[in-house]
Amino acid sequence: MIRKAVFLALAAVALWSCSASIYPLQLEMRHPSSSGLDLNRKSIAIAYMCDGTPTDSLFSLTAASGLARTLEKDYFGGEEVIPIFQVPVSAQVDLELMHQYFMDSDQDVLFLLDKPQFGAITVGANNANRGRIVNVDSAYVSTSNVPFTLQMYVFDSMEGVDTFHSYKGGSNIQIGVYNSGMLTQESLASEAKRQAAFHADRVGIQLGSSFISTWKLEQYALYYFDDLSNQDWGAPIIQAQKFNWIKAVDLWTPFLKSRDYQKKACASFNIATAFYMLGDYELALKWLDQADKMDSGLDQSPVLRKRILERIGK
Repeated sequence: MIRKAVFLALAAVALWSCSASIYPLQLEMRHPSSSGLDLNRKSIAIAYMCDGTPTDSLFSLTAASGLARTLEKDYFGGEEVIPIFQVPVSAQVDLELMHQYFMDSDQDVLFLLDKPQFGAITVGANNANRGRIVNVDSAYVSTSNVPFTLQMYVFDSMEGVDTFHSYKGGSNIQIGVYNSGMLTQESLASEAKRQAAFHADRVGIQLGSSFISTWKLEQYALYYFDDLSNQDWGAPIIQAQKFNWIKAVDLWTPFLKSRDYQKKACASFNIATAFYMLGDYELALKWLDQADKMDSGLDQSPVLRKRILERIGK
């Protein structure tokens, strides 16, 4: 959720005469992708339709692999965790079909790639290959263009509504077909289509670019008392600086037993912030509610509450 942080070396801002202060910090926060879908902290699967045609199946599998790698790099630190599986071609993709494949995937989000539709392949002149010899029969090379369109569907079970999204786009893969010089134009076009399938990972990468996170620099705050040299209040902020939010919660927890309601409220607010950073928005909201019950004058509370409600879709 957090990519990097800039901790502001600013003077603490006094909130009350009894020395409650805020520690300001700027965090670059993860937000939903340009597609509008938020895939953070969700498990993902990818399915592709196949009718048994070898070239089409290879194209779809390679594209699915490129899509998986792109999403894994952004959401899973590059770990290969996204399963890819094959399903039969269907004449119509509806909610019932998406739900069936989603149930088979056992993941939070399902991407479904339809069978690619290829346009007319253009084949350039079969010129002498003056570059690197690929094999003994590659004395000639023909630059060909393989146009295609691809439909993709996404079902997100965490959206809270039974629906799915549909995306359609087209592009062109330019490929150099190395050959013996004896192939017909039709054979060259067929070979161009076959070789383009091996390069369809770039198609998946392009598809995935619309679903990777966007990042925004945002201002946040943590409450503390006395001064930061006081280990009681300074220690959890140091842990927050290191993104050790669980440890920070452990260090704020003892203040919940304080007889000072302001300190209890500030500790609860800080814990709410920690759970927000950890992605547990429901728990963050509960802690923020508790903070407001103890002290309705926390001026940072409305800001955090707005962010939490946006995350949980309220």
